[in-house]
Amino acid sequence: MTNCKDSHTTYFPELHAGEEKWTKEELEEVAEDYNREQKKKRVEHQVEKYERLSEYSLDPENKKQYARKAEQWKDLSSAMESGALKEESKNGVPRVHPVGKINRSAYEGITKDIVTDDVIITDERIKHIIDRRGQDFFDKYFDFFKTVVEDPDYVFLDSTNSALACKKTKEGDKSINIVVRLITSEDDKNYKNSIITAVGEGKKRFNRRVKNNEAVYIKGKTKYNENE
Repeated sequence: MTNCKDSHTTYFPELHAGEEKWTKEELEEVAEDYNREQKKKRVEHQVEKYERLSEYSLDPENKKQYARKAEQWKDLSSAMESGALKEESKNGVPRVHPVGKINRSAYEGITKDIVTDDVIITDERIKHIIDRRGQDFFDKYFDFFKTVVEDPDYVFLDSTNSALACKKTKEGDKSINIVVRLITSEDDKNYKNSIITAVGEGKKRFNRRVKNNEAVYIKGKTKYNENE
């Protein structure tokens, strides 16, 4: 059978032409380079989109917001170019992307044994969020994830050493809720706090959450509820 495609590897017909044989590892490396280039193009597209929106927007507030988003995507592009984003997939380790840094005081109601401020998200979790919430949700709110984890309105206990950080959107009609796995002294010292999933929650449902669940942190309160 000709043009037989490896179901686990992106297929490149030009690599299968002629007599030259490619190893599975070589094919995976080429596929990885291809996927990296696609990711780079997507980031560049986002920069161009928000720069264009900022340039032609007539509303001053929207103009600032679009310019800010363009800068955030530029920061991501620069990190990719400089190698600041880890590319560690060959050995089965998911690629990771920095998101921000937590204010530990907001999360100490979950555990006081927090050993790092850094928050990351892996490609695998990005795919999970897109699969569950849709590409539109991810594109619209990904740059807001940093604000949610760094400056939450509420933090709830999700599970052992995991927090549910919640923050209302600027419009106030929705809350973006993010589960953050906190790294403690019992974890590998190289691990970072990581985003597990994210979801949007309407105002009515979020108000029910606040009413029926005890928050360990509320923005503006002088004291959170400590788990002793």
